[in-house]
Amino acid sequence: MDNYVSNKIQIKYCNQDPIPEPNFTFTHELMSIITLWVKFCGLLVGYWSTSVLNKVVSVVGKPLYTDKCTAQSERISHARILIEVDVAQKLPDEVEIDTPYGVLKQHTQYDWILSFCNDCLIFGS
Repeated sequence: MDNYVSNKIQIKYCNQDPIPEPNFTFTHELMSIITLWVKFCGLLVGYWSTSVLNKVVSVVGKPLYTDKCTAQSERISHARILIEVDVAQKLPDEVEIDTPYGVLKQHTQYDWILSFCNDCLIFGS
């Protein structure tokens, strides 16, 4: 049996894995979507349930995970949630929460925010 290196590759697709089609190309929307952590400092404890946090954070982006300290109420200074956002859109500095007592304006903080160029689809300055 001869040992040799071939310059041919074989691509196999498995029906169980979400593999894009062979002619898949990145679009502007895909290039600007990232995950990042958002904090709600001083959020009233009554709004810390998973369902309420998901509603609040959905104003900013798609909720993915709540950090352990928030989920188990181990830290009460802020709630922290991992979200998926389109950084081509401006991220809000605050969200408004309608409560039975009126509108609560809740400040948002992000662990980090990269600048994004909509023309060249590149992150950074």
